[in-house]
Amino acid sequence: MKNKISQLIELVRSLVWILKISYSINRFKFIVRIFVTIFYVVLPIISYWLLKQIIDTSLVLKSTSIDVIKPVLYLIALKVSFDVGWYFLDSFLEGMFK
Repeated sequence: MKNKISQLIELVRSLVWILKISYSINRFKFIVRIFVTIFYVVLPIISYWLLKQIIDTSLVLKSTSIDVIKPVLYLIALKVSFDVGWYFLDSFLEGMFK
């Protein structure tokens, strides 16, 4: 357990060291990267929430009860939102390391 904690602490120290170097080289680029990273992390959550709202609204408008289909539609919405998030994250990482 101590070994895993020490490895985690080393990882955090390495990340902080990399961030310090990146910040000292170009502050504006560093801040933009932080904001873009936050955006790409939040994007799948927002897209899932929007798809869930659309599904809920469309199921409320139907007069029949579709309780069986609702979880399946939520899973599809979750898959779509994560695919969108992974696509943008992949393009961000490709652009970052060109």
